Amino acid sequence: MSHPGTLIIRTRQRRPVLELFFHSLWSTVSDGTKIVVVDDGSEYPVRTLISQSRPTKAGSCEVVIVEHENSRGSASCLNEALNHVEGDVVYIVDTDVLLLNGWQDGLRRRLDSDQQHGAVGAVLLYPQTGGIQHCGIAFSRDVGRHLFLNARPQWIPARPFNVQAVVFALCAIRKNVIDAVGRVDEEYHNAYEDLDYFLRVRREGYTVLLDTDVKAYHWELSDGPHRSVNRKRNLGRFWRLWGNYVEEDIWLFVEAALRDALAGDSDTALRVIDLCEERPEARRFQRTLARVSSARVLDYYDLSYRVGHQQEIWLPQTLGVDGHRTADRYLFLVDNFIRLLGNRYWIELRSTYRDDDLVADLYGNVVRTVELFESAWPGSKVR
Repeated sequence: MSHPGTLIIRTRQRRPVLELFFHSLWSTVSDGTKIVVVDDGSEYPVRTLISQSRPTKAGSCEVVIVEHENSRGSASCLNEALNHVEGDVVYIVDTDVLLLNGWQDGLRRRLDSDQQHGAVGAVLLYPQTGGIQHCGIAFSRDVGRHLFLNARPQWIPARPFNVQAVVFALCAIRKNVIDAVGRVDEEYHNAYEDLDYFLRVRREGYTVLLDTDVKAYHWELSDGPHRSVNRKRNLGRFWRLWGNYVEEDIWLFVEAALRDALAGDSDTALRVIDLCEERPEARRFQRTLARVSSARVLDYYDLSYRVGHQQEIWLPQTLGVDGHRTADRYLFLVDNFIRLLGNRYWIELRSTYRDDDLVADLYGNVVRTVELFESAWPGSKVR
C-alpha cells in the first residue's frame, strides 16, 4: 500500500480556532499520514494542545513538530516543513479550516486521475453562511479574484475545472511537482506566495485543478503578523513577476454564466443597470455581454455614481419609486452580488411584474434576484 502522504500545517493561530481545527483533523485524516506542524511563534504551547486533543485512533499518524520562538512567515514555514516530507503527495492546510470527511481521499483521487494534474484545491465555504469563500482564482488584467465568491455551493460548476491558482488553505500537490517547481518564494510575507507558487506549477506544464467534490469550511482568519503592512509590497511583487503571464480568464467564467442564465431567452430585451464601482471592470463587462449572442440589450444605464463605497445597495432608492414597474427584464451589474441582499421589499414589489431579473458580478456569479430574496435571513437582532 502506498504512503498516504505528508500533511503540512503552519500555525500561529488563536487557541479556540486551533482547537476546532485539530478536532476536525483527527476525525478525518487518513491512517499513516505524516503530519508536520510548524509552530510559528505561538504564544501558548501548541505541542501540549496537540497531545491533549489527539485521540487514540490517530495514533498511527506520525507527528513532527517544529517550533519557532518568533514568527518567520508562511513561506519560510512551508519550506522548512518540506524537509520532512514522505510519500508522493503533499497536503497543505491552514489552521482556520474545518475539515470534512473524505477531503484527503478526494484530493488524492483527483491527482491520481491524470498525471498532468500537478495540484488540486478544494471548495472552501464560510462557516457563518455556507457561501463560497474559495473556488479557485481567476484574473482580469489587473486583479486576481476568488471565483464565485459568496455564492451558494449549488450555483458553482458541478464538475472539477482548471484554474490558474488555488490557495494554500487546503490543497494537494504532487511531490515530484514540488521537486520540479522548487521552494516557496520567501520574498512574499504571509500573502500571495500561494498564487505565485501555483502559477509556477502551471509554468512547468502541469494543470491546477479545483475539485468541486471536496469541500471544507474556512474562517479566513489571518494568522501571521505584518500581513496588512506587507500587502502592497506582496501585491507589487506578484504583478511585477506575473503581470505578462496571467490569463484574463475571469471573463470566460462571466461569459459562460451569462450564456447559461440567458439560454432560451433570445427574444427577451435586457435593461442593464450598472451599479459597479470598479469602472474599468464595468467597461470590460459591457464587452463581454456583447459577445453573448442571446443578449439583446435594450438600454444600459450607468447608475454607479449613486452607489456608496462598498455599502449595501438599496434598489428602491437607486431606481426610484417606480423602478420595479417596468416590464423589461433587468440585469444588474454589481461588484459582488451580496451588496443587493437587503432588497426583500423591492424584490417582492418587482415580482408582480417580473421574477426573472438577473444579477451579475465580477466574480463569475450570475443569479436571479429571486434567489437573493429566498436567501434573506428573517432578522438578526439579538435581544
